[in-house]
Amino acid sequence: MTTLEEEMSLMQKKMAIILEKLDLFEKRIHALEEESLKKTALICKLRETGSAKPKPKTPKAKKKAAKSAKKTAKSAKKINYPRPFFERAWRRGLLDVVVPETIAECERKFGAVLALGKISFADLKMNPHSQPAIQKVIDHLMQFPENHNFCIRSRRCYCCRPDGTWTAKDEISRKRFFDKIREKIWAKYRPLVLESLHRQGASQQILDFAATHFKEHIMRWNNEDVQRALEKHRPVLEVAWNQRVMKPRGTP
Repeated sequence: MTTLEEEMSLMQKKMAIILEKLDLFEKRIHALEEESLKKTALICKLRETGSAKPKPKTPKAKKKAAKSAKKTAKSAKKINYPRPFFERAWRRGLLDVVVPETIAECERKFGAVLALGKISFADLKMNPHSQPAIQKVIDHLMQFPENHNFCIRSRRCYCCRPDGTWTAKDEISRKRFFDKIREKIWAKYRPLVLESLHRQGASQQILDFAATHFKEHIMRWNNEDVQRALEKHRPVLEVAWNQRVMKPRGTP
């Protein structure tokens, strides 16, 4: 075995270890989210049954609580969007993509932009040739019910919180919503493509280029592009929306 082959074999082993650690990290996140949901459900149950009765407050404690509530309400007016937002992690799974033969072909098929040979990245526009690959990843992600934690209805966007309740009308701006949905899609797109290229024996040069490109560039789709890509999945997304937890009238 030549020195180059040994180096490539070593790099592939390192990549496999990194991908394995990413999977373990993702599983840990899912476990923490499940634990958080159980604790939230238990707290809600205690509040409904009246088991968790608050202790009587002293005048000093009441004054401090009123001041804190006033400060919280003031901050909520400034933020104008719910926290947490898209806190539940999406399931990723595995996906197969066609392995490119050259770096230029890799950028054309999977890149967010066409940056090869460009001196400045300031004016780079969206790469239209990678739309099929991104659409394929979106279709793959939407086949998992765990990822149906949002819904777009006309011009309004809704998000499911970790406790199972959904955001109210106009609680999330379209800009904030689509900024976060692009982040979620790109965060899954990168490992899905890299894992597939590594699994199918892509050259180390292509793997290094793809990893660097995904790190330096982000998804450039506008809001309308993302909404069109999700349009075919509206029926399954609306199933989760129609089964949402409805709050009793008059509750905050």
